[in-house]
Amino acid sequence: NKVKIVGTLAELNLEIKSFPERDGSGEYEAITGDIVVKVNEDESHTINYFAKKYTKNGSENKNFKALKTVMNEYVSIADVAQGLKEGEPTKLVAQGEISLNEFYANGDLISRPQISGRFSPSRVKNEADFSPEATFDVEVIIKSVQPEMEDGEETGRMKINTYIPTYSSVIPVTFITHKDMKPEHVGYVETNFEKGMSIRIYGDLVNKNKKIVKVIEAVFGENTEETTYERVNEL
Repeated sequence: NKVKIVGTLAELNLEIKSFPERDGSGEYEAITGDIVVKVNEDESHTINYFAKKYTKNGSENKNFKALKTVMNEYVSIADVAQGLKEGEPTKLVAQGEISLNEFYANGDLISRPQISGRFSPSRVKNEADFSPEATFDVEVIIKSVQPEMEDGEETGRMKINTYIPTYSSVIPVTFITHKDMKPEHVGYVETNFEKGMSIRIYGDLVNKNKKIVKVIEAVFGENTEETTYERVNEL
């Protein structure tokens, strides 16, 4: 279960907070929150972090220390825009995994896949090595395979409903075949991906929010603009 995000730091939302120990013996400090990484003009990804200050044996947690460096030294696009920090926004590489974000909304349990950071993100030191991407590589168990439908018609893509096993549970995640995949390859997925099968899937994380501005010409006076947003979030 691996996720790799390479891009420019857009937002830095990490903080040090205190949490109660489960056994009621006191409190512990941890860094919690997320960062938003911009991959291109229309696409960005949120990576969640949580790191205790100390490990179980009482030694300093290296990941806590590294995330503290991120908080103090990394520069986000938002920091520059708000005048909080100076310099170029930090280009970075973040390694993580697909996890599950569960919360209640109006009494209903909502479950959505999210990206959890495994280690502290690292700077891209050489500009020549900077190649933005958002990719995943996971081993899953097939739950079902079905055609993607839109307005009652098949789009030509297949939805692959899966479970990602973890140490304590399973994470339900839906993947979808690439829009440019050849029809014979889509057919192979439909025919050969069977329930209960364990397979490896790799591809692109897509989280686009594209602004579309349409100019409406006026018969009299100035033209007006109509703004809409095209949102796509899929694996």
